[in-house]
Amino acid sequence: MAGKQDWSPRKSKDPLILLATGDEDPFIVYQIYDEKSLAYRTLGEYWQKVSGDWDDKTAKFHWYRFEVEPDVARDLDWVDWKEIASFTGQSIQELMTQAKSKDPLARAWLYNSVASYHGWDNIDSYPEEEPQAFLAKRWRHYSG
Repeated sequence: MAGKQDWSPRKSKDPLILLATGDEDPFIVYQIYDEKSLAYRTLGEYWQKVSGDWDDKTAKFHWYRFEVEPDVARDLDWVDWKEIASFTGQSIQELMTQAKSKDPLARAWLYNSVASYHGWDNIDSYPEEEPQAFLAKRWRHYSG
């Protein structure tokens, strides 16, 4: 008789992609399983093209990264939410509801809105510069 079958759940080491925009400045939101906390973490990346050409694969990108926190307003406590409300056309109440949403994509889009208004350097002050080949290797979708 064979050994006892292990039916315990397996957690993938591969990221679960929740969102990947298809433009030249990709915005990607994904989840990874954290062995330490035994929970999924939601992370985001924004790739801002700074030079080169997408078509001939010479593009270089600033790679901004952030963790999607459960309370975006608390995480971004420096933000003037009236400005963001005016910028997005939403009410402050709608933004605060989005900031604490159970939907990680709703919260991720709020980071995107703040970054679109204030600049991505205010979300990740130390982005790395990476070539298009790194983006393509990291995310198959962008292999060109």
